[in-house]
Amino acid sequence: MPPSSTSGSTVLVGLLSLAACTWLLFDLPLFNLKPQSVANTDAAIFLVLFIGMPMVLWEVLWHKSYRNPSANLAVVIHTKNKRRVFIKWLGLATTFAAMAFVYWLLPLYRQDFYKPFMEAASGLLSTILFLAWPYFSWVDKRQTNPEQDVYFKIGQGLINGFKALFKISTYSQILNGQLGLKNPEEKPSQHERPWLAEHIRAWGVKLFFLPLMFGFICENLGAISGWHFKWQQLSWPQQVEHLAVCIFMVDLLWGCVGYLWSLKIADSHIRSTEPTLLGWAVALAFYAPFNQVLGPNFFAYETSMKWHHWLATSPEWAYVWGGTILLLNVCFVWATVVFGLRFSNLTHRGIITSGPYRYFKHPAYLCKNLSWWMLAMPFMLVSTSSEALRMCLILLLANVGYFLRAQTEERHLLKTCPEYATYAKVLAQRSWLNWLRKQTHPS
Repeated sequence: MPPSSTSGSTVLVGLLSLAACTWLLFDLPLFNLKPQSVANTDAAIFLVLFIGMPMVLWEVLWHKSYRNPSANLAVVIHTKNKRRVFIKWLGLATTFAAMAFVYWLLPLYRQDFYKPFMEAASGLLSTILFLAWPYFSWVDKRQTNPEQDVYFKIGQGLINGFKALFKISTYSQILNGQLGLKNPEEKPSQHERPWLAEHIRAWGVKLFFLPLMFGFICENLGAISGWHFKWQQLSWPQQVEHLAVCIFMVDLLWGCVGYLWSLKIADSHIRSTEPTLLGWAVALAFYAPFNQVLGPNFFAYETSMKWHHWLATSPEWAYVWGGTILLLNVCFVWATVVFGLRFSNLTHRGIITSGPYRYFKHPAYLCKNLSWWMLAMPFMLVSTSSEALRMCLILLLANVGYFLRAQTEERHLLKTCPEYATYAKVLAQRSWLNWLRKQTHPS
C-alpha cells in the first residue's frame, strides 16, 4: 500500500484546531452570530483561516513537506531574483483579476447567497497579494527551473503582450505562445502547450467551489445561531437532523480549507486537474446551481414522508435507523477530514490511503448514496408499488451519476499518479469479490 499524502498527525492538528475554533466561536463567544448569513462572514473567515493555518505550519515545520519529490523544490539553489519574483506576483495578480472579472460578469454571483464570499474575498485580497511576495521569493530560490513556473509564464506573457502593443512583437506571436522564448523561431514543445489550460482548470475549480462552500458555511452558522433549546427537549429525529447539520459543517469547513490552502511549500498544491468534459459534468451536476435545475426535473426521488414517519410506531427501530444514518454521515465526513489540506474536487493533490480509503476507493460516495436511500426510503413511503419502483429508479439514476464521478476520477488518477495504480491493485486484492473468487475457484 503506498503511503498516504496526508499524515494522521496533520489530520489531528486540524481536528484540534477545529475544536479550539469551535470553543472560541460558541463558548466565549468571539463573534456575534446572526441568522443572516452575510452577518457571519468574519466568523467563517476565522474558521477557514485558523483551521487551515495550523495544518500548513505542521506540514512545513514538522513534516517539511516542501522536501517531498512531488513539491519539486530543492535546497536553496538560486540567489534572490526580484525581477522574476515580481513577474510571478504579476501572474498571480492577473489570475485574481480574471476571477474577479468572471464574478463581476455572471449574474449568479450577484445573488445574496454569494455576498459573504465576495465581501471576504475583497477584504482579504490585499493581504493575500502582500503575503504572496515573500512566498514567491522563498519558492523561487528553491525551484530547479523557476522560469517554468506557471505564474512566471503568465506574468511574462502579460509583459510581452504590452510589448507587442507598443513595440515590436506581433499578435500572432502572442497567440502562438512564442513570446518569452529565447529564440523567436523556436516553437514550444508539445508537452509545454497545455500549461495554460491546466492553470485555467485548476483555478476554475477554486472559482466555482470556494464561493459555494463559503456561502454554505455562513448559512449553517446562521442556522446554528438560532438553536435556542435544550438537547433533551428534541425528539430523536430532530436530534439526528441537528447532528447532521454539525457533521456536514465539518465537511464544508474542510472543503473550504482545501480549496484555499493550496500551497507548494506544504506540498498541497494542485498537481493536475480533471481534463474531460464528462468528469466536470458529472461532478458539477450535484452542486448548485446545476442541481437546482436537475434535481426537481430529473432526480426528484423524495416525498414529504421521511424515515421517522414510517418508524413512528417502532421507536427501537427508529433509533437504529437514525443511528445508522448518523454513522454513514460520520464516515462520509471522515473521508473528507483525512485529506487534511489536500481535499478538492476534480483535482489530483496526492493520493490518500489512510482512514476509510484503506478499505474503499470511494468511501465518501458510498456513504452518501447509502444515506440517501435511508433518508428518502422511496421503496416504502409511497402509496403504490409502481410509484415506489419509479422513485427507486430515479434514485438509482442519481447513484449512477456518482458511479460516473468515481470512474472519471479513477481514470484521471491512473493517468497522472503511478502510486494510484498500486493502491487500486491492493484494494482489488482485498475486495470481497476477490475473496469470493478464491473460495469458489481455489488454485
